[in-house]
Amino acid sequence: MDDDDDRMEIKHITIHEILHAVTGVYHAPSPLSMMRRGGDLRLDRLTDFDLGQFELHAHPLVQPGMTMDEVEALIVFADELLDPPEETELDGLDLAERAYIALIDAGSARFNVQGRWRPSGCGRFSGTLSIGDLSSGNARLLHYDGNEGNFLLA
Repeated sequence: MDDDDDRMEIKHITIHEILHAVTGVYHAPSPLSMMRRGGDLRLDRLTDFDLGQFELHAHPLVQPGMTMDEVEALIVFADELLDPPEETELDGLDLAERAYIALIDAGSARFNVQGRWRPSGCGRFSGTLSIGDLSSGNARLLHYDGNEGNFLLA
C-alpha cells in the first residue's frame, strides 16, 4: 500500500465507524455498501446504494421495527412518477460502481485478455479470464485459459 491507499483506507474506516455511531445502522449484507463488514469495495465515500438506504431509513413514514414488506408498500418507483428524475452526469467512480453492481447482478463474467508481463515487451500473454460466484462481491472462482497455460483458482 502507498500513502494514498493508506489515507483512503483510514477515511473508509472512519466514515464506516461514524455511520455506526450516528445512524445506529449495523453491518449490511450487500457487497455494494460501505457498511459491509470486510467488503472489498473500500471507497472513501458513500455509494449510491448507501445513500439510498440512509434516505429510506430516514424517511418519516419508515418507523423502527417495520418489516421490509411494510416498507416496500411505501415505495414509489421512478417509473411510477409523472415526471422522470433528471439524468446526472457520471464520474469515473460512478461508472466503476455501476460496473461493480452489474458484475454482482450477473454473477459471473468472461473477458478476453492480452498484454505483456514487463514493459520491455517480453512475455506476452493472451487468453480468456472467467470469474464466477460474484454474489458476495468477491470472486470465488477464477479460470484463466490462454497461451501461458490453464489455471483454476477456487
